[in-house]
Amino acid sequence: SGAAPEAGHPGDFNTVALVKEDGKIFCTGSLIGSNLIATAKHCLVDKELGDFKIYFGDDTNTPIKNLFREVSAFKVRYPVDWSMMFPSFDVAWVEFKGVLPQGFKPLPILSTPDFLPAGHEIHQVGFGNNSPKRGTIKAGVKLHGLTRLQSYINNPRFFHILVFKGDEGQGSCHG
Repeated sequence: SGAAPEAGHPGDFNTVALVKEDGKIFCTGSLIGSNLIATAKHCLVDKELGDFKIYFGDDTNTPIKNLFREVSAFKVRYPVDWSMMFPSFDVAWVEFKGVLPQGFKPLPILSTPDFLPAGHEIHQVGFGNNSPKRGTIKAGVKLHGLTRLQSYINNPRFFHILVFKGDEGQGSCHG
C-alpha cells in the first residue's frame, strides 16, 4: 500500500488523473509540458474528445471543481489502429485547455537509460487500485510507492521496456 506523496515530491506536482464524465478515474498521467500529459495508449481505447477530462487534485472521489481541465486533443504513438499496445507501443499524449493549477509543473522525459541502472529505486505515483482485497477496486486517491528497476530492455522486438521488481500488488496500476 502506498502513501500520499509528500509536498515537493515530483509526483505531487506532476501526476494527474484521467477521469470519465461521471468523475470516475480510469488512468493516471504525467505532466510533461505546460499543456501536455503522457499516459498509456491502452487508456484511450474507444475514447473520443469529450469522453474524459484531466484532474489535478489528489482524490477523484472528492473532486474540486476548478482542478479539472478539458481535453483539446489526444494522439497515440506508433500504430494508430490500436492493433499493437503491449508491451512496446503503449504510449499516448493528451493535450488539455487552460493553465496549470498552482504548484503543478512538468518533468522532463528521461533522455537516456544510463540514469536508471538495474536495482535503482523507482518512485511511482498514481491513482490506481489500492484495495487490499483481491477482486475489489478502491481507486481515485493519489498514492506514492517505491519499487526497484529490475531491467531495461531495448532490442528489435521490445522497445524501451522498464521491468520493475516490487511487492505483489504494487505497481503503476495497483496503487
